[in-house]
Amino acid sequence: MAARRRDRRSALALGLGLLWVACAGESTGGSRDGGLIGRDAAQDGAPDAFDARVDADDMPPIVVPPPADAGGDARANADASAPDDASAPNDASTPDDASAPDDASTPEDASIPEDSAMPEPDATIPDPSTCTPWSALVEPDAVICEQEPPPDIGPFGNRVALTFDDGPNPTTTPAVLAILRAEQIPATFFVVGQRLQTPQARELAREIHRDPLFRVANHTFTHARLPTTELAQVALQIDDTSAAIRTAVEDPCYFPRFMRFPFSDSDCATMQVARERGYAVAGLHIDPADWCFARNAGYCAPADAAWVPELYRNDMIGFVLSQLPRYGGGIVLLHDIHANTVANLQALIDALQAAGVLFVALDDEEHFPLLNAQLEVPPPPACCQGVTR
Repeated sequence: MAARRRDRRSALALGLGLLWVACAGESTGGSRDGGLIGRDAAQDGAPDAFDARVDADDMPPIVVPPPADAGGDARANADASAPDDASAPNDASTPDDASAPDDASTPEDASIPEDSAMPEPDATIPDPSTCTPWSALVEPDAVICEQEPPPDIGPFGNRVALTFDDGPNPTTTPAVLAILRAEQIPATFFVVGQRLQTPQARELAREIHRDPLFRVANHTFTHARLPTTELAQVALQIDDTSAAIRTAVEDPCYFPRFMRFPFSDSDCATMQVARERGYAVAGLHIDPADWCFARNAGYCAPADAAWVPELYRNDMIGFVLSQLPRYGGGIVLLHDIHANTVANLQALIDALQAAGVLFVALDDEEHFPLLNAQLEVPPPPACCQGVTR
């Protein structure tokens, strides 16, 4: 395997990850035994920290499977509980904005137009029953421990990549897609695996996947704070999310490529788990703190995000524009689960365009060469040979 390019901070070696199953053994809406997805949706399970923060959307709680008997699957013996981190984080976390008033709701004219219907399924997608597990890779010999700032530090020449975390949300994500399509703006959606347990969310994931403007990426299964999670569970958080994505988009040959740590919280051990699976770990350059503005109907309180200047407490768009000069653009982190974000998205896009911003995709190697150099897609199963995703 050829040596990887080195960035200015660390030798990034070729990596190989532990086995991640893409085809065999995946049933619709389920997961392999021992994973984070519950074996019985009717089972009672305590909601995790993520459940307490996200919009109410009838998302079923994660169900932790019972420990396996001695000698059983080692994955089933891991403690699948997520740490309790429901308190407001010091970065781009995602609190509940269910208290947002009616005037912050999704605009009626933001519905998906008829001419933006979901494309037809790709006829080249193989039958999952013919697939074998994805191949594993060797471990990288060096990793960057933090995801902020990302490896590319600009200047980006006023190029901006929009990213959206924590969805999909059937109530708000469709309006986000409609606005982006109308403007022909690319975006990457970092989905939470647990959200893909509903038919509506899986349908949205398929819609995103089949539109060439967009990409579905990995944001872990329960939005856990990974550095405080056992490494075996970190692996499950990542692997089960990608498995859930492939099931949802009905494409066993899809590798999500990009991953983002919840709360932008990573360390060397957790970063290596992601990197040895081949993911490019995306951080951010511009943090709108949209979750904070969503919490109080457009007002970001000091108690929620102390780093937002007083001047911008009622002005999310102004706060975003104030961050543009630092890197000359870069990766913007938003959340497609918040009605307030949807209500302000068109105005934000207009303001950025008026400032001379051009929108690019996260996989734009010209503007994000070091981020994309981290990507090391594992060899696909035999059923996917020759299929490009």
